[in-house]
Amino acid sequence: MKKLFLFLVLILALMIPRVSLATESATATMFTAGPWTVVDIVWVSHTDGTVSYTFEDYILKAIRGLTVYMAVTDPGATAPSGDYDIVVTDELSADIFGGTLADRSATVSEQVPPNIGGAYGDRPVLKSLQMEITGAGDTKGGTLRVVFR
Repeated sequence: MKKLFLFLVLILALMIPRVSLATESATATMFTAGPWTVVDIVWVSHTDGTVSYTFEDYILKAIRGLTVYMAVTDPGATAPSGDYDIVVTDELSADIFGGTLADRSATVSEQVPPNIGGAYGDRPVLKSLQMEITGAGDTKGGTLRVVFR
């Protein structure tokens, strides 16, 4: 009987999925300040230094038809590797910041406006947005703040 019990416990242990301790996370909050709508995405990278985040429906409903004014990056307490990259894309996979979120600092907050075809200016939000971070390092974190008007 003991052998049967141990065998069943072993089988159950093998069937239970393993939980990875090194998973990425990204959580967004939204607030308004006068004419501005602000989305803060607090993120922690995967062990491979990447993070993916798709803007949630309630946020998209609030920002559709607005324009992206600027982004602010803050490296946070567990600072990412220097020169990590952020890309925010629309539903057509176009980088709405035109590359200005590349090579972020690991020590200070930085801010940039969108760059459209070589010119700086507001960028309209039409349908959806996705954030991708690369090169941040193993389980490092920070904040991306996107300001809309």
